[in-house]
Parts: sequence; C-alpha cells; structure tokens
Amino acid sequence: MLTIKVEFDAKALKGLRADVRKAAGFGLVAGAREARKHVIANSVTFSNATQAAATARVKAVTGSRAGLIAIIPVVGKPTRMEKDVQGGVTGRGPLSASPWGKNHTFVRSFITSVKGLKLARLGGTRFPIRSLKGPNLAKDALDPAGAVLPGLERDVETIVADKVLDAMLKVF
Repeated sequence: MLTIKVEFDAKALKGLRADVRKAAGFGLVAGAREARKHVIANSVTFSNATQAAATARVKAVTGSRAGLIAIIPVVGKPTRMEKDVQGGVTGRGPLSASPWGKNHTFVRSFITSVKGLKLARLGGTRFPIRSLKGPNLAKDALDPAGAVLPGLERDVETIVADKVLDAMLKVF
C-alpha cells in the first residue's frame, strides 16, 4: 500500500483560538478530499486504469488528535483488465489489451464462457492457470527506486496546506 501523509504540528495549533483550530480541521478535511481527487486523476493518467478502479483504491483519512493529519492511502491491489480488451472470443485465441497504454498480446490467454473471466495458462498444459490483472496503482505511483513520485507528494502537500490556510483566514 502506498501512503501519502501530511501533518501539522499540534503545538503550533495550541496557541490559537478554538474557532481557528476548528476552521483548520474543516480545511484539513476539504484539503484531503481535494488531494484525493488529484491522486485519482493522476492514477488514471499514468496507469491507464478506469476512473472507477482508481476511485475504489484511493481513500482520504483525516485526524486531529495529535495535530492535524491527512493521509491518502492507495490500496496496492491490481485492477481488473476491463479497458481495451480485444480478441479472445470465448475459449479461442489470445487476448490483446492495453492496460498501461501500450498494446500487448497475452500468449495462452482466453475468456471463460460462463463468467467472462480473463485467464492465462502458465504452461503448455491445461492447468495451472492464472487470472489476468491490470495495473496496480500503488506500484505505478512509485519511481524505480521505490519512493513516491516527488511531484505527486508535493502536489498533495500544497493542496492540503492551501485549504487549511484558506479555512483559517476565513475566520479572521
């Protein structure tokens, strides 16, 4: 699972009036929602996943016990390969799909007749088989070194901070 976390120090908020702290909490929630939308849009762009798949895997969690915390977790579960699948008439021929934006033919793949599942054989024999999966959003949001793409994390921090400051300024 990929997690993007934005924190504000509780000690800095203690000296503020109660209504300003409350406004900061509301700004945090609004910022987390906005940041979630941004991460979903980027996920759809860089992994070619469907909007519904990205929306189901990206959440926004906020908390304010030990300061203001916004967490944007991206579930590391592969998406279904629903988008742009061609060929593989029930039980015949390989499937061709473009799950990452580039066309690829999956050798020894087929669609089942009953449920329409997309499967591939691991060898030349009938079994074992595996299901074909699409992009994993949590993996695709990481660079080759394993760190979160720097632009994505910086954008989330900026969005959340701006929303918190806007909410606090409205009180004054």
